[in-house]
Amino acid sequence: MGPEQAVPPPPPPAQAHQQGRELTTDDVLHKITKQVEYYFSDINLATTEHLMRFISKDPEGYVPMSVVASFKKIKALVQSSSMLASALRTSSKLVVSEDGNRVKRVQPFTEADLEELQARIVVAENLPDDHCYQNLMKIFSSVGSVKTIRTCYPQTPNGSGPVTNRSAKLDMLFANKVIIIPVYNTQIPYS
Repeated sequence: MGPEQAVPPPPPPAQAHQQGRELTTDDVLHKITKQVEYYFSDINLATTEHLMRFISKDPEGYVPMSVVASFKKIKALVQSSSMLASALRTSSKLVVSEDGNRVKRVQPFTEADLEELQARIVVAENLPDDHCYQNLMKIFSSVGSVKTIRTCYPQTPNGSGPVTNRSAKLDMLFANKVIIIPVYNTQIPYS
């Protein structure tokens, strides 16, 4: 019997693969930064409550780094909280506290920002079965310039799907429907 060959351990999250190529540390740090910037983006803060609860609790609007590190997509990329803090320090949209334990937006998300954003959002349902991104862009671009489209899928019967806590009425109304939320670049005219 020949010598045993050691099986290399799986690569750490920082050496993840993307479309057949290995990501460099810089690629991973960039990916982390972009993902967390999305979490703190206007559209995400306007449509989910999770981060807003932490932002509103802190007088300076900081969120504990441990909260950000607990998100599934971030957990898959980071090896340590110091790696997360280092990545986020490169962002022009986020500020990391001196101790590296908290993060916030450079520009706070205000009530006025929320109102302005809501003037550019519509909620659509009962769309054609082929509601792929290209078809949705075609549909919604007919009334204005679309900045982004967010798709919200219904909860699964066991409750493991997306959850919104805006209100029980909204949950009941949207519980079994695919909801599309296009965000326009400017306020959309209602006729």
